Amino acid sequence: MSRAPLLPWTIEARSYPWGKRFPPIVFAYEIRGRVEIERCLNELASALERGDGAPIVRGAERVRQS
Repeated sequence: MSRAPLLPWTIEARSYPWGKRFPPIVFAYEIRGRVEIERCLNELASALERGDGAPIVRGAERVRQS
């Protein structure tokens, strides 16, 4: 049985390091696969909790940072 290529999911994380009065920093990543999505969400949440300013998520491609 052949597997069809999976379309990427885009997850987006917003961080307000200077409070809600200033624009957020937005990170967007493309991820393929259900298992990878859960792992990447956990990694991204952990990185933002640690205060990582530029999270690198294994298995995901960063598509935007603003």
